[in-house]
Amino acid sequence: MIHVTHLSKWFPNQPVLNRVSFSVDEGESLVVLGQSGIGKSVLLKTLSRLIEPDEGFAEIRTRNIGIVFQKNALFDSLSAYENLDFVMRERTRETAPARRNKIMNYLEWVGLAGSAHLMPNELSGGMQKRLAIARTLIVEPQVVLYDEPTAGLDPITSRLIAELILRLKKEAGSTLVTVTSDVQRAFQLGTKVGILVRTALGAELLMAGSPEEARASSDERIQQFLKGATRGPLTTKITASSESRNNLANKDFWDGDFF
Repeated sequence: MIHVTHLSKWFPNQPVLNRVSFSVDEGESLVVLGQSGIGKSVLLKTLSRLIEPDEGFAEIRTRNIGIVFQKNALFDSLSAYENLDFVMRERTRETAPARRNKIMNYLEWVGLAGSAHLMPNELSGGMQKRLAIARTLIVEPQVVLYDEPTAGLDPITSRLIAELILRLKKEAGSTLVTVTSDVQRAFQLGTKVGILVRTALGAELLMAGSPEEARASSDERIQQFLKGATRGPLTTKITASSESRNNLANKDFWDGDFF
């Protein structure tokens, strides 16, 4: 379903991804872990062709792709109901009554049936995330890309969001790629796990296998990340310049600077 081969991406004076390769079969769920600023969001945006790779290629064998962005990307001027209706009007030919029935079903599935009239700024962070997921899945994509779906959420809400993602995946039979820094959610969501590690040429991907295989891995880099150890091969001195480069690598490409 998804094949990525030797994918590389760099920005001026900053390599981000270096020869990343992986495959995801239909119905699988790949979770890519990595330190903050390492280029996880850039990987997703390159995979979805929001930005182009500098080398290598990514193939997704369907055009029916949905993306849930880290910042949700909801339309602030539209209600929860209108956010879903806008997407359906743009991507389907369903009648208004059919759209309404489906929208109310999806809002109920994500626990927002009583919030259809509310604006995004009237919703909590967890509610906004659920709305973003509903808006993405309502057009029934075959492949769904999740960018830090539980970032900034408390542990209980984070687990509930992950359970919702898995429930909707089961119902739709979709294929998932998720990037996150949250090891617990990675093991909850993934049928297989990869970890981005920083090198002088950009981040490289270590495929760790299933969650069980990742836990049992003898690779010191995998074990350091999973344990959150401050000493080990992944530890580097954080400087102002490296922080600046990390900010560039994770830049939000919706802001227009790179279009």
